[in-house]
Amino acid sequence: MIRESGSLIDGLMDENAKLAIRLSRIYARLLGERERLVAPPKYVTRLIPEREAYEAAQPQRQARIAEIDEALPHVAYVIQLLDPAHDISGVKPVRPKVPNRADMPNGISGTAMDIVREIDGPLAVSEIVDIMGERFGLDLSSPHVHR
Repeated sequence: MIRESGSLIDGLMDENAKLAIRLSRIYARLLGERERLVAPPKYVTRLIPEREAYEAAQPQRQARIAEIDEALPHVAYVIQLLDPAHDISGVKPVRPKVPNRADMPNGISGTAMDIVREIDGPLAVSEIVDIMGERFGLDLSSPHVHR
């Protein structure tokens, strides 16, 4: 049962190391999600309408933090079982990105290009953003969302 490139055991260890790397990416995402829940971006907590929604969702955030806190040691244990040489302390958190709030068929840049093609004259970027907001019902009252 020996292959040309090495033994079957070496192949299995390579698969375990690959799986450990994949799990460490999940571990990093969980760390990032926890970090974002504990210390959210300032634009969420400082804007009046979003702050009220943020404060109303506090119990859900606390529950999710508890789930992540419970899961992290287990994921770290499985990573160490798969690859004992893998250093879990070197994993850096990967904060989740905010998903696009508007469902645009061609994406943001494609939709902007469609608007530019439809309008005969030159447009400023702010005008394109305003037209996109009108078409897709976006609330562009806050400066962060408008950017």
